[in-house]
Amino acid sequence: MPLQDPRPDTLSPPSSSPWPAASKILTDIYAHKALFALAGTLAMIVFFWRIHYLPSLALTDIGLVAAAIVFFSVVMVIVVILTLMLPAAVLIEWQKSGFITDRSSIRTSQTQWLASAGLSMGMAMLGAALATGWMYVWLFTPLGDAAPILFAGAILVGAAGAFAPMGMKPKPIDEPVGSVLRKKKIWWALRLTALSACLYLFTLPLIAIVVFGTHSAAATMSGWEVLLVSLGLPLLHLVILSIRTLPLWSRVLALALVIAPILLIAGTLFESLDRAASTFQLGMLPHQSVVVSSEGCRMVRASGVSTNCRRIDGPGKELYEIRDVFLLNRLGSHTVIAEPGWTPKTRTRSIPVPSSEVFTWYTTPDAPQATPPPQPPEPPAPTSVAPPPPVKSATGAVRKSRPRQRAPAC
Repeated sequence: MPLQDPRPDTLSPPSSSPWPAASKILTDIYAHKALFALAGTLAMIVFFWRIHYLPSLALTDIGLVAAAIVFFSVVMVIVVILTLMLPAAVLIEWQKSGFITDRSSIRTSQTQWLASAGLSMGMAMLGAALATGWMYVWLFTPLGDAAPILFAGAILVGAAGAFAPMGMKPKPIDEPVGSVLRKKKIWWALRLTALSACLYLFTLPLIAIVVFGTHSAAATMSGWEVLLVSLGLPLLHLVILSIRTLPLWSRVLALALVIAPILLIAGTLFESLDRAASTFQLGMLPHQSVVVSSEGCRMVRASGVSTNCRRIDGPGKELYEIRDVFLLNRLGSHTVIAEPGWTPKTRTRSIPVPSSEVFTWYTTPDAPQATPPPQPPEPPAPTSVAPPPPVKSATGAVRKSRPRQRAPAC
């Protein structure tokens, strides 16, 4: 006999939440809270490993900081992934509507003409290449600054063209498979190319906004790097379209193998940790001014991190201001201060200063622009080598000089 619960009245009733998906997610999070705590601790270890410093923290501090960093990082990674994968979702909807075909499309002897998978993929890549060229012109040529309204209009046209095919069905072809006219194939190819160009005219600027807004290293990318990434994304979206009919776990594994290297190469995971630390004022704060005691000033000067340590005038304790340094970490018993220009790849000198010697910090205000030094006076105009014209008297006669008389001899 199957075992029955001895207290059926204690079982919770089924959830009547209007958001069953959200309720299920929260339930899973609570059920796997140990895994989330482990992820938070791992994020903390990675953060301190990158700055080569491990402070002494209380257990409460570790829990709160880990939860904040993990929450912020997960949200940032989800936003980046959803933005990058938006065109793939649109391609799947196009396939359902019959505007694009892949290898999983049904082909029978009674089926009307269906474009081959190679033709569909080729036309989709051609449209993406046209949109990428337009994007390159927008970002790296003077035309982008000269005609911003033109590019804004192109984005609106792209959005309209990308979502127009959803829910529509293409017109059927009356001819049998063997007698399809060439113009039908040409029309199919041109239509798919135009739709793909519209899709990436809309999504590439959106992806650029998210990537450049969340990645500090993206602003230093050269033109050919942007072009290479923009052409690689459509290929990734077509790969996702081709594996959509696999079983769930196979799709999850394939997507993990595809997306995880992209996130690691782009630095999304590390960038999310840095931005989380900066957002919550935990560290990773460039261009900071730190107010320390005389002992803190002496330590910073001795370490060579900064020599710009000046005394702050005012009543009370003797305080000093260290201007324009990189605040790596302020948790625990020490505050880690580094030279300006610190990055995880090029680590400059740093020093942990006891927190008892640090009073506050703030963003270094911009130094007032010094007045330009006075320019040296312009050299005088060169004098003419020709003698000046003789001066005429009122009568028009030329005044002659008196002859020099010789002194009489004694």
